[in-house]
Amino acid sequence: AVTGLNNYLECPWKYFYVNLLRIPQAQEKYFIFGTAVHEALKDFFKHKNELASEKEKKFLMDRFEFYLKENTLSQNDFEELFKKGEETLPIFYENRKNEWGNPAIPELSVTLVLSPKITLKGKIDKIEFLENGTVKVTDFKTGHYKTRNEIEGKTKNSNGDILRQLVFYNLLLNKYKNSKYKMSVGEIDFVQPDEKMRNRRELFYIGGEEINELENLIKKTAVEIMNLSFMNSRCKDSGCQYCALRNMMES
Repeated sequence: AVTGLNNYLECPWKYFYVNLLRIPQAQEKYFIFGTAVHEALKDFFKHKNELASEKEKKFLMDRFEFYLKENTLSQNDFEELFKKGEETLPIFYENRKNEWGNPAIPELSVTLVLSPKITLKGKIDKIEFLENGTVKVTDFKTGHYKTRNEIEGKTKNSNGDILRQLVFYNLLLNKYKNSKYKMSVGEIDFVQPDEKMRNRRELFYIGGEEINELENLIKKTAVEIMNLSFMNSRCKDSGCQYCALRNMMES
């Protein structure tokens, strides 16, 4: 999955411990918030055509509350996250509701055999069918807005993993069921409004060169993993907890 690829590129040992060994990790409360938002949006788009317009916003909030309650949270944490949802989702709905008229599929799961030893999989937040027969892929982000340069990995503290997600989804859809869902544009849509109560987003038109580069990177990465050629490598972060765990294996 693209998260596994991004983890490996960040630190091979993060991939090893998180994606291969799957060591238990405590869920941070803002990860729980993001999951609840994504699940609520999934239900919203799934049932949107069945809802009266005046009930849409309430349905979205009710589903958010439902998914939030499914987690083990202290009362204070629940109240904090629910308040954050109350301050976020209604504004997002009001800013986007007039643009959600096209047919769409939420949380589309795609599995693709790239080669005999490489299987790719992804869960796409939303694909929207456009009038020209192609689809727009939307990836919802619940964190703070990032600039286009940050998304593309062109700033000091960014690595391009967000844009890589869209390229990955394009690669998946291009090869899935004979390009049944031909992706023409990708969108990063930030659910959390900015200081002016606007919901920011960035559109990307991804070309064949970017897709080919990613496919080659995936194949190269897969070979490294299967050959265990990363065993003696370390990432650039001197404080990396995963490299520290690797170092403990030698002591």
